[in-house]
Amino acid sequence: IEGSKGSIILERQGRIQIVRGDGKISLPEYDWKGEKILKTHFRLHRHFVEGILENKPFQTDARDNIKTLEIALKSYDSAQDNKAIMLEKDRLLKR
Repeated sequence: IEGSKGSIILERQGRIQIVRGDGKISLPEYDWKGEKILKTHFRLHRHFVEGILENKPFQTDARDNIKTLEIALKSYDSAQDNKAIMLEKDRLLKR
């Protein structure tokens, strides 16, 4: 990812490298909670990059992500109001 203040690079080994505009490089440390999580995270990134390079569809698209966000936000509303919220299944599926 290239930005006005630097870059974020996903290396082949799954490490993330941050390069700031001044050339300073940092390698964030992550607690991956085990090898299985690391492999899953790496596969998701690889799938994303391959999708861009090969013009293939992603595992999830913007519509799916909006539905997921709506469900998450409704769950917060439900917890705050301490009551169940009914989701409109048909509306969520048609988006």
